Amino acid sequence: MYQKKIGENLICMIIAPGEDIGEQITNFVEKEKIMSGSISVIGAIKDVTFGVYDFVSNTYRREKFTGDYELVSCSGNISYMDGRPFIHLHAAISDHDFKVYGGHLFSCKVTATAEVFIHVGTAKVERFKRGEFGLIEL
Repeated sequence: MYQKKIGENLICMIIAPGEDIGEQITNFVEKEKIMSGSISVIGAIKDVTFGVYDFVSNTYRREKFTGDYELVSCSGNISYMDGRPFIHLHAAISDHDFKVYGGHLFSCKVTATAEVFIHVGTAKVERFKRGEFGLIEL
């Protein structure tokens, strides 16, 4: 992984092949003590696990997409829960037939590269489990 501060509150990261995007962002945020922020990612990935929240069972239905995909768009935020960084990402991927899939991004591995931009916030944001659906919310 490579990172560089490119503005007052802007960081660019390049995540290497084989690495998990969420894990690498979490490790970086923890190391640099980033308290909040927004995330944007594009790149090429594989072995993607998405989730869609089921409001009847109050759980995520997960599905794994194997093979290579274009990471068309990925956005999210940085917050904290129980004293640890909480990286919340949603993504859209496309296959070789240009079909697009998306959802809550649980995991994926970089195939060629992932280009990450983090806009760093100035205050700590916390998450809590609350609400009628049991979601972990800001």
